[in-house]
Amino acid sequence: METPVSARDALSPGDWVTSIDLTDAYFHILMHPSDQKWLRFRWGERIFQFRALPFGLSLAPWIFTMVVRQLCALVRQQDVRLRAFLDDWLILNQDREACSAHTRLILCQAHELGFSVNQAKSELTPSQTFTYLGMRFDTVDWSVRPSQRRVDKLQNLVKSLASQKQAPVKALASVLGQMESMATLVPLGRVHKRPFQAALRSVWNPSPQISG
Repeated sequence: METPVSARDALSPGDWVTSIDLTDAYFHILMHPSDQKWLRFRWGERIFQFRALPFGLSLAPWIFTMVVRQLCALVRQQDVRLRAFLDDWLILNQDREACSAHTRLILCQAHELGFSVNQAKSELTPSQTFTYLGMRFDTVDWSVRPSQRRVDKLQNLVKSLASQKQAPVKALASVLGQMESMATLVPLGRVHKRPFQAALRSVWNPSPQISG
């Protein structure tokens, strides 16, 4: 499965990039009729079962990745650089026109396979600055940083935390989790976590208390 590290490693300076976002990705994968009985749930007095791969199933990301991997292997035989993290796809090329042509090819292949593309969330015009997996890339100045959305989310979490007289454990953990997700994208990323880690230790001891 694609990761932030593998996405960065796949890029080259000066790359042109487009992105494709799928709509209801898992629902494109139909389940075998004999397996659908294992995907039942109750709503009121009625029982339903999924005919397609449901969101929330622990194996769903792996299953979807295995399906998309076949598409990636197919187009790579045509010298298309396609990176896919579940329903978020990147098409890369050093040449802008080739990137456009390869994007049209992927869109055609996706349509033939029954995938629906979310046009509003897709970036189909080649660019050298783009956001992917919460990271903002620039292939011209060869930089990567947290997306503005992630920065705004962290700032809002910190502001909310600062407005409270006593820091709740859950709020501290949320801040630390968000900071950890960006730790490799900012200078001394993990150093900035230390005050919050100290605050968390002061209000929460994960070790069980044994009474005598």
